[in-house]
Amino acid sequence: MNPRKPLYLFMLLVGLITNGARADFVVTIGDLVLQPNAAGLLPVIVSSTTGQALANTNFEFLITTSGPTRLEFASSPDPSSDPTFAAPGYAFAGNSGDQAFNISLGTASTTNVPNDTFFGGDLTADGTDILGPLAGALLAYLPITTSQTLPPVPGDTFTVSLIPSADGGSNGISGFTGFSDSGATFFPFTSTDGTITIVPEPSSWSLCLSATILICVNLIEWKRRWRSHSITS
Repeated sequence: MNPRKPLYLFMLLVGLITNGARADFVVTIGDLVLQPNAAGLLPVIVSSTTGQALANTNFEFLITTSGPTRLEFASSPDPSSDPTFAAPGYAFAGNSGDQAFNISLGTASTTNVPNDTFFGGDLTADGTDILGPLAGALLAYLPITTSQTLPPVPGDTFTVSLIPSADGGSNGISGFTGFSDSGATFFPFTSTDGTITIVPEPSSWSLCLSATILICVNLIEWKRRWRSHSITS
């Protein structure tokens, strides 16, 4: 079990009881281009519409596809090597509870197919609030890898969504996802999906380009010979 989860669940419960004035957090999931048999980091950004404080984040993300192939989440690396914590634009940069207590940012899990879900979050190490508004702060880098059993092919696309995409009621929290201040006041949130696109490997592009050039050269040579034959005839 994620060692951070009991704390988050407690804060979510307190947030149901104590909920003051609030405004929106906006979560924007980035786009990513991946080659087959590759891995990458999907950036997720959080912004706020006004100056509400932030001390705790909890999030759940899901990968979906309309085709038979798969992408998968990987669990976050050790905090000492996680690029999220090293990023200067990270929301809790220099004051990360995960980093201070050596807890990984998130864990891959299964909802519909293996490793299609990512649970995670962070909180301020000293328990204080980060005062907004937040202008495009990094919420997380989500580790993405291609499935080995059902590997994607060039042209495949996958959607990454926050679950749920917005809070489902007046409490500003829904399921595992929520954003609160140090007093466990949760604020409404909305989100936009991200897209991961699979593209050919560079060698494939080179092969296609070489084939195209060869076809063009052959076509030019054929035209030259045809014209020469026409003149001599």
